Amino acid sequence: MTQSENEKQPATLYMRTSVFTPVQQHIPIANATEDDWNMVVTLSGNKAFSGPKAFRVEAKSVYQYSLTFNPQIEDDKFQGQMIIDNTDLGFQQTYKLRGKADRGPPVGHLQIESKVGKVTTHSIEIANKRAKRTAYFVTCNLPFVQGPPYVCIAQKKTARYEFQICSPKRGNYKGVVVFQPGPWPIKDVDSDGDEIPALEPDEPTDFQYSLWFTVDINVEPPDPQSTVDLTAPCLGSNSLIVPLRNPLDHRIRLEAEFQSLPDVSGNDTIEIDANGEARYELIYKPKTVGCWNGGLVFFNEEIGEFWYNLNLTSTNPRKVDLQPMNAPLGGYTTQEITLENPLDEQITFQTMSSNNNNFSLNTDQDMITIPAKSQTKVNVIFNPSSIGSGTEQQPHQSIISFSNDKIQTNRVSFASIDQVGTLTYNVKGVGTKPQKLQTPVIIKTEIGVSATTNISFQNPSNHTIRCDLSLSTGTSNSFRVVLDTLENITLGPRERFPIPIAFCPEMLARHEAQLRIIGRLSPGKTWSPDNADASELSWTYPLQGVAFNWIAQRRETNNELKTIECVCGERIEEQLEFELNQDLFRFDERYLINMKKNATAIEDYSIVNENSPNQTFIQNSIGIQLLKRDNEKTNIVRFNVVYSPTKLITMDCVLVLTLGSGGQLKYPIRFVTRDAPPDDEIVVEAVGLNRISTIGFRLYSPTDAPIPFEAYLTSNSDRSFSITPERGDLLPASANGTLLKLSFCPTVYGRTFTGMLIVDAKDNQWKYVVRGSLPQYEAPKTHSSLPSVNSDDYASRRGYKKRNFILENLQLHQTAISSPIKGASVLTKPNETTSV
Repeated sequence: MTQSENEKQPATLYMRTSVFTPVQQHIPIANATEDDWNMVVTLSGNKAFSGPKAFRVEAKSVYQYSLTFNPQIEDDKFQGQMIIDNTDLGFQQTYKLRGKADRGPPVGHLQIESKVGKVTTHSIEIANKRAKRTAYFVTCNLPFVQGPPYVCIAQKKTARYEFQICSPKRGNYKGVVVFQPGPWPIKDVDSDGDEIPALEPDEPTDFQYSLWFTVDINVEPPDPQSTVDLTAPCLGSNSLIVPLRNPLDHRIRLEAEFQSLPDVSGNDTIEIDANGEARYELIYKPKTVGCWNGGLVFFNEEIGEFWYNLNLTSTNPRKVDLQPMNAPLGGYTTQEITLENPLDEQITFQTMSSNNNNFSLNTDQDMITIPAKSQTKVNVIFNPSSIGSGTEQQPHQSIISFSNDKIQTNRVSFASIDQVGTLTYNVKGVGTKPQKLQTPVIIKTEIGVSATTNISFQNPSNHTIRCDLSLSTGTSNSFRVVLDTLENITLGPRERFPIPIAFCPEMLARHEAQLRIIGRLSPGKTWSPDNADASELSWTYPLQGVAFNWIAQRRETNNELKTIECVCGERIEEQLEFELNQDLFRFDERYLINMKKNATAIEDYSIVNENSPNQTFIQNSIGIQLLKRDNEKTNIVRFNVVYSPTKLITMDCVLVLTLGSGGQLKYPIRFVTRDAPPDDEIVVEAVGLNRISTIGFRLYSPTDAPIPFEAYLTSNSDRSFSITPERGDLLPASANGTLLKLSFCPTVYGRTFTGMLIVDAKDNQWKYVVRGSLPQYEAPKTHSSLPSVNSDDYASRRGYKKRNFILENLQLHQTAISSPIKGASVLTKPNETTSV
């Protein structure tokens, strides 16, 4: 390469490093000749670039020239030029030099321990690598770090910078300490007091760098003002009053913070007047049993931090005294208590009672599980064993406790946390004399058919008794005690004895009787500790027997059940007509003489489902009205029945006519709900394969109160659909209803997605057809600005008619010139065949 060519095409070298961090670039110089070369290097521009000024390249070798870039300031515009001159051959190579100096890494990391209110001193050793004296001005982003504003260091020397730390608040603080060079702050003067100018005056570029340190300061809390013990029962509360004083002449605000204190509450801030006092209240409401240690911390920028060490203790919940309970001997009474779970996880209580003889719970299980953040109600049942407050050996009192074991969390390690504790209730009871009449026992049966029921009588005493039974039937002989003996029946302490009562009526009427049970204690025993002579008690059970008979509809064939059908959501009316002939009524004439009203008159009528205790659906869906009854002529009874079902159901019911005699006439009816068309159709548009799209709609309770519901997709629905929530409460319109979300996530193209959504409530049902639509696929359309020769667009532009080459080839008579057989006929002769 000649010198003129070098001048035209200089090479450019880019170098980058941090300030005060030299970096080298090796430039290879290859000598392929038989002679050695003597090279001279000329560097100009910024002094950050340096290297040997002369070197020798031996024959048949490569020399690596080291160019060093050592910036002393932070800048991105370092420029220079390097000329390598071959003195033996007389040519040279020119390089443009460009450099950038970044901010250097931290000189070091400071790990410092300190304490609130205490002054901690720390020092840093600073080195001045420059060849001239330098003053470093110090800044720190942590306000509680204080020190001299600058440190002066002679050239190529080191010095120690000392600073103090006094933090007003605990914590871990991270920051930086920066040393920025600046003008020399000390003026040198001679003996006359005149200022001596610096030998090397500062230039603006001398200050374009900085030295910095990272700082990690861990500030420990100060000593507590005092240690306070605070105890509260679990699920109870206690409070702590902390007196505060403001020593300043102006109003201040203190920030309050809880350190490791569970289940406590209080104001975040409190204001105190100048030189005034205030009281801070902390409320402790523990949810679990255990002990904790923490701090109540107060902070103000002017005063600093001070705190109180708190030892929190949570004991078992306080014992709760329930209201005294009264119950007749042989009977019982209940009292409701509420168990609460304040935790975020479910807990299980184990129940215990110190007196299972007289007190029990309305649960057969020893364990009661309560979901998180909820509560459950439990009934305490009191069954006295004597009149009064019990005996000294067995008083009518008990301690009922609910204790829970350690709760297991859902973590993989199943670590245990503190328990809620034991909930304890004290309860007392008083036994009274038996009621004159116990709860009536009702027996229903068809005329001439015997029905039996048991009266479960329990010996309420803790001693053995002997019982005598007597049955008073009045004018009715339809009741009978099915026992071999009715006297001196021995029952052990608290023993239950089933007494079978048979009822077989012969009249269509209400029959009444009374069963009396006399209980006698052994000599020397008494039912009442306050009355030694009270050794005999009696219990009387009213017996009510209802006789009924079956009737048939007029012109009805035998063995055919009356069926009323209606489409779900619609309404239908039908009439029922009956003839009440004398064969249905069987009355004793003595019974009719005592009747003050017509024995065959219809006192009441209703439609019931005898197999289900819930009659809500019948009341809401079935209505009946008595239209006419003519006893004097044809004795015909007509009813109008309205059936308006709101859900799919088939239900066997009975129309019950209650007569003036107390007897009943029954007629069976079957109500059938036919499937109705869907209430609506829901179309969900997909947003893509394996992507979920959701559509929401609101459903309202048909009443003014929320009703439970269950939402599901039928089994033949596509699995790409899902519904949320699957169960819950339907809110009324006043509460804006309940939002249901139907999701659709298709996985393939080219198929139809359908389903059936059912929302089933107690007395209502909604049905929706569900369809999923996929986005319509459109093939990509392309358009070229230069149409092809055979395209329709090209033909239309040229005015050409599109040719059919196949049709033209079929019309050829002989081969073309390009054919191997030129000019041959392509037509088949009549006597020739062509095979393919």
